[in-house]
Amino acid sequence: MDRTKPAVITRRTAVRVIAGAGAAGAAAGVGGYLLSRDPDPLPARPELRGLAALTPAEGALVEAIGARIWPGDPADPGAREAGSVHYVDRALAGPYARYLSTYRIALGQIDAAARKLHRKPFVELEESTQDSLLDALSRGRLAGVRHGESFFLTIRVHVLEGVFSDPVHGGNRNLVGWKAVGYPGPFYGITEQEQRRFAEHQMPYRRLADL
Repeated sequence: MDRTKPAVITRRTAVRVIAGAGAAGAAAGVGGYLLSRDPDPLPARPELRGLAALTPAEGALVEAIGARIWPGDPADPGAREAGSVHYVDRALAGPYARYLSTYRIALGQIDAAARKLHRKPFVELEESTQDSLLDALSRGRLAGVRHGESFFLTIRVHVLEGVFSDPVHGGNRNLVGWKAVGYPGPFYGITEQEQRRFAEHQMPYRRLADL
């Protein structure tokens, strides 16, 4: 990952967002271009086929946006490597189903804006160009996207939930999020000795499935 390229949110800022965010505001539904109806959708990677709520094209766009919210690469994993898109997809098929139509419309509008401004779908743009578009979105200034600031808040929180939640929910692959902040996972109780091991970063990581 090129560290010289600006990210919409730095990792340090993202941790502050997780600590302070309780709930995200949903963008209001508006009519517009729907990515799921794109007559010439981009081919999706095999793992983005068969998603529960999102189409492969929508999943690829959520993944690309997530990769700019919490950037990473195989050596230094971020939202993409954590599989955050799978958390978002499962949530939209379940407890966050009320956001699905908002996602569908906003993603279509974001991609349409990318195509209009840069003649390429969002997922094919350079990271710096993606960052510029997401910066405009976060300020409510991306032409053609209504309530962009509210939608960016929503997807940002959902992506970060996917980075930091227990892997049972679909994200945090290989405990990427927990390792980034030194969280060992859920425990019924921690002894004094275990507390010392935690302070020395010697505690083994545990998931809900390990309890």
